[in-house]
Amino acid sequence: MLAPLAALILAAAAPDTVWGAIRGTVESDPGGLPLASAVVEVTSGGKALTDSTGSYRLGRVAAGPQTVRIHSLDHEPLEVEVLVPARGEIELDVALRHRPLPIDTINGIGTAQGGTTTDAAPRGVAALTDFPALEGPGTGMDGSGSAAGGGSG
Repeated sequence: MLAPLAALILAAAAPDTVWGAIRGTVESDPGGLPLASAVVEVTSGGKALTDSTGSYRLGRVAAGPQTVRIHSLDHEPLEVEVLVPARGEIELDVALRHRPLPIDTINGIGTAQGGTTTDAAPRGVAALTDFPALEGPGTGMDGSGSAAGGGSG
């Protein structure tokens, strides 16, 4: 009974894949500065992040033609076709074109002391009184949120 099951498992196992590797650097264009934390991925599987010097290494990539995709938050993505050598390593150095991110203006409306509407968040002593750690002996606050008096009481 185990023999047919073992034969089925052996027949279903894929032949051993021959592996290679991809390594290189990613720079920002213009300027040529190293691009840290860029994502380098092979579309057939495998992903790496660049380090602070812009370097990366993808080990255990199936040998043969592969598509490599490199992207970073504020740069244009890039796809490159490479031929990964069996039991070897290919070097792929790229530069991603900088693309500034558009950021919308954030407008806030707050209420100042006394209930009037302002364009800015309220600031000052009132905001500090929201922290209980600032109340008590030696802090100048009596626990009610108002400044303690100069006398005993």
